[in-house]
Amino acid sequence: TEGSYQVVKFLDEDGPFAIYRQHFLSQKTEGKRSYISLGANDPLCVKLGSKPEEKRAFSIINLSAAGGPRREMLIASPRLFKTLHAAHFSPQGPLTKNYWALSRTGKMQTTTYHVNPVKPRDLMEDWQIDEAAAEQAVATFKPYTRADLKEPTWEELGQIANSLL
Repeated sequence: TEGSYQVVKFLDEDGPFAIYRQHFLSQKTEGKRSYISLGANDPLCVKLGSKPEEKRAFSIINLSAAGGPRREMLIASPRLFKTLHAAHFSPQGPLTKNYWALSRTGKMQTTTYHVNPVKPRDLMEDWQIDEAAAEQAVATFKPYTRADLKEPTWEELGQIANSLL
């Protein structure tokens, strides 16, 4: 939600667990949907002229999630990744070292992402999150892998492209 913070913990020790390109297309009846690109010659590129955007996927634990800590995928656009990259190489980095308060403001081309470090000792005072409970929750989750992303087949992308012609 714009302007609200979510406190997260990054799990991936070696950066994003997946880097890929993604189509974001308007469907006739379902609104917008995203599809992982299979390369420059995939049917969505060839038949529809779609230009997929580069994405980077991170494993995070969202400590601000309704119902308690939850493992989630953070799919970063180039703009968000640039902000995460700067945070990773800042004196407070790497991303796996601290917790981070994430927020965004603006829409579309004016979107700005905010990534602020949160030390474990400050979780309770600043965010009303119990440090011991947070550490315990983080320890129970494993990072995602590339296999956790649903990649379509060439046939599936061909059928999608044909349905949108």
